[in-house]
Amino acid sequence: MDVGHAGALTFAGFEMFLALSRNEHFGQAAAELGVSAATVQRTVRALERKPGVALIEQSARRVRMLHSGHVLVREAQAVLRARPDAVDTTRAESGVPHRRLRIAHTHSLGLCFVPDVLADLLGAHPELRFRCWQSSATNVVSALLRGEADRVHVSAAKHGLVGLTLALAEACAGDGSTVNAVSPGHLNAPAEAETARDRAEVAAAVAFLASPPHRPPVSPAR
Repeated sequence: MDVGHAGALTFAGFEMFLALSRNEHFGQAAAELGVSAATVQRTVRALERKPGVALIEQSARRVRMLHSGHVLVREAQAVLRARPDAVDTTRAESGVPHRRLRIAHTHSLGLCFVPDVLADLLGAHPELRFRCWQSSATNVVSALLRGEADRVHVSAAKHGLVGLTLALAEACAGDGSTVNAVSPGHLNAPAEAETARDRAEVAAAVAFLASPPHRPPVSPAR
């Protein structure tokens, strides 16, 4: 896909930019869409060339949306929300009622739950077309509220912990205390899908967050 050809703005380009705004990272946006990080980068540069303004600011760890980027996010959301209505209306007027179902889910549920749900759904409605994308629970719920998803799958318990963490962090901010939550996803996956490196990374993160400030992190317990 080349969204920059002849300065064109495409639906696919808007979808990539929205994925980048949700993930704030080229690699994570690419993983959500099933494309390469280089493709997402080329798309964003092409989108910047069209209006002639910078849309993002990139650091070593994340991508930050500039004011112009937030404006494009808002406009892209409006365009993409209108697209299904236009397609559905055209097909309905032609006597072929149809709709593409937009499904958003968290990374962990994409491994064990969503495939079974889709199989049952297609078994009952083989004519159905759908598009899936995955992200954090916060981004998935936000997509539903913005009208970017028709159906979402999140872990209620995990999302509740995220909300509890945010509430405690706000309540404890005045006395300098910090509150963190670690949500690594599936660590009880089959052995071939769970490496020692994955476990070590999670353990190191927990050890760092549990360490006193300005001191070396404690060694993670086995």
